[in-house]
Amino acid sequence: MPPPRSGWSALTSWPSAASCCCADLFGQRRVLIAAMSVFVFSLLGACADDALLLIVSRFIKGMTAAFTAPAATSLMAGRSPKARTARSRLA
Repeated sequence: MPPPRSGWSALTSWPSAASCCCADLFGQRRVLIAAMSVFVFSLLGACADDALLLIVSRFIKGMTAAFTAPAATSLMAGRSPKARTARSRLA
């Protein structure tokens, strides 16, 4: 059975791709810190009394989650002991 041909995967995958590009340009740690600091502002959705504020805060949460996940994963992978020994063998 072939996968569904919809624009949903293209719509949901571009923030992660943008996150990887930003991490290459600005550094993984900077992207992670920026995304986490913006994530704090998305907590406005908890006190939203308007539907528009709730939708905007949910959009911000999704974007920051897409930026946080690849940066955090690559930072953890680069700091693992296995990665350090592999790099020392290559040098």
